[in-house]
Amino acid sequence: MDLLEKPMNPREIHDEAILLRNASTDAQELLELLDRDPIAGERALGKATPEAQGLVAWWLDKENVLPDEFSIFNPRLVARVNRLRARKG
Repeated sequence: MDLLEKPMNPREIHDEAILLRNASTDAQELLELLDRDPIAGERALGKATPEAQGLVAWWLDKENVLPDEFSIFNPRLVARVNRLRARKG
């Protein structure tokens, strides 16, 4: 759901935020698995939620630039994304 799509009530906003937070956590776990064991990571990625799959795809797309804040608040994620992007070619 696009947050700008239509006015949302507080409960819908809360539910959307939880969904995105969970997708972000799942996506980070998927990146860790892809980094450690690419075959198992690909298998897990295929079973992940569409939101987590979308985040992983976005993070691994070399055209996308990670926000500078990621380097401060989540340097492990930045390092992992850079490693996986380099492997991808």
